[in-house]
Amino acid sequence: MAKKWNKEALISTAAERMRNQALTNSQIQSPEDLLAWMGPMQSQDLTMSLWAIGCRITGISEIEVLESLRKGSILRTHIMRPTWHLVRAEDLLLINRISSKRIKDSMLGRLKQLEITPTVTKKAFGIIEKSLRNQDHIARHSLLEMWEAAGIRTGENRAAHLLMLAELEELITSGPPEKGNSTYSLLAKRLATHAGNTLPSLEEAQARLARIYLQSHGPASHRDFAWWSGITLNDARNAFAASDDAIVFARLEGKDSGMEDYFILQASGGASAVSKAGKEVDRKPSAGNANQKNLKKSDKPKKSDKPEKSKS
Repeated sequence: MAKKWNKEALISTAAERMRNQALTNSQIQSPEDLLAWMGPMQSQDLTMSLWAIGCRITGISEIEVLESLRKGSILRTHIMRPTWHLVRAEDLLLINRISSKRIKDSMLGRLKQLEITPTVTKKAFGIIEKSLRNQDHIARHSLLEMWEAAGIRTGENRAAHLLMLAELEELITSGPPEKGNSTYSLLAKRLATHAGNTLPSLEEAQARLARIYLQSHGPASHRDFAWWSGITLNDARNAFAASDDAIVFARLEGKDSGMEDYFILQASGGASAVSKAGKEVDRKPSAGNANQKNLKKSDKPKKSDKPEKSKS
């Protein structure tokens, strides 16, 4: 039998997500504040990712966003699923702690096919360090020329894998943007003036990321968070559970909504005109959708509701 969807509940959830994603009523005024609110934002296409920032900050120009990239307060690197993301400098090490091991493990088969051995990797990293010892950044094509001259093959996507490994090992990150060229800088130099606090444990890092995700993407399910962050479904459930005081279990009102259990962050505030409350969480319908169903706090999952095993 086909799943029955509650149309009003879907509309209400979509409107809530639009507000939380700072696409309506956004009060955010800088790229750094936006990424602090949103968490990493996908960025395969740099031009479109600049627009993703611009459409959430009233009156900002492309030049201003590029300036944040130039000075290193926001960075573009491979994290999470993995793919290119824009991330606030202060958050990069925390996010990398969550995702790097899983990404590197997933690359092992392909690295073997490409004959990228630990010896090759060590040699490639040494060239990076030497080339950036006395300069701020290096263009991608220049680095590849150095690798080729040293006998390190860069064809068949080898260069992309070596560069990603260097990012995951926290050796390099994006350098200042140059027209038509990607550049790389030593991560330690880029973070020198944008250092965050002491890194938490992996479990606390995942819990922090869960709170960031729900404040900017909620209402959302465990499965939504697992897909976005690249972690396992079981880890996503544990991350929500670790933030028990901040994360509220919410169920769409009405029978047969046909939707997964959703969660929201209590009193998230910040990016948009999201209503806030204490223990009781009540989402009021907007003026244009008077028939929308409200979200409210429901009973938390029973202890017998064990997290399902991840198949990933």
